[in-house]
Amino acid sequence: HSTAAQPLPDRLAPDMAGGFKSPLMSRDRQPFELISAAPAGSMSATATDMARFANFVLGHEPRVLSPESLRLMQTPALDASLAPAQARATDTLGLVFWVGERNGVRQVSHGGDTDLFHTAFVVYPDRDTAIFVSQNGPGAARVDLRQVVTDAFVARYLAPEPLPVPALSGSNADAAALAGWYQLSRRQRSGPLKLASLVNSVSVTDNGNGTISLAGATARYHEAAPGRWTVVEGRPLMGAETLFV
Repeated sequence: HSTAAQPLPDRLAPDMAGGFKSPLMSRDRQPFELISAAPAGSMSATATDMARFANFVLGHEPRVLSPESLRLMQTPALDASLAPAQARATDTLGLVFWVGERNGVRQVSHGGDTDLFHTAFVVYPDRDTAIFVSQNGPGAARVDLRQVVTDAFVARYLAPEPLPVPALSGSNADAAALAGWYQLSRRQRSGPLKLASLVNSVSVTDNGNGTISLAGATARYHEAAPGRWTVVEGRPLMGAETLFV
């Protein structure tokens, strides 16, 4: 019951959830959303199918891929000897998946956003567990339920509360040095879509007390180790609990 076809085949169309732009979620149901970059981002799937896919990622479908191939998919693609900080980052790319950890629990994940839908698929290989969250609108308080639900799931079922990490001496100067505007490395470098990189930038603010913030998030980070900034309060963007710079 999953497809990347647009619009949906007739046999699947009745099962499609409504997508909403209004936080009231009681009116203005939108028509089926067409994705211009299809098949990237155009998958329509059921939670049952995503559970089956989770079993595949967890290695319970050995006829599909060998254990070694699955391991490679879930291994950072960066060479740790050339980019050690980035290879150990909370979120770094393997093959298709983001790999890293939350609250000390190793995870393999991928998320996605369209105008109407927001999803997160997270697998915890060492716990033989996975969770799939899909949100079909902005929510009454415009809260990203994906991060709320997955954080609460890990904290309740998989890991103890993390111990606070003290700030590194000298972080005031490091915070001041980081302040500024940054472009994302994941961006279009040619063609008309490269114009999007002009608006897809990130602003880092020095809070004046040895902490930094990213524009659009309430999280404050302090430097827990050289080049490693950890959330001490507030909620980060896109689950970025740790920054490596």
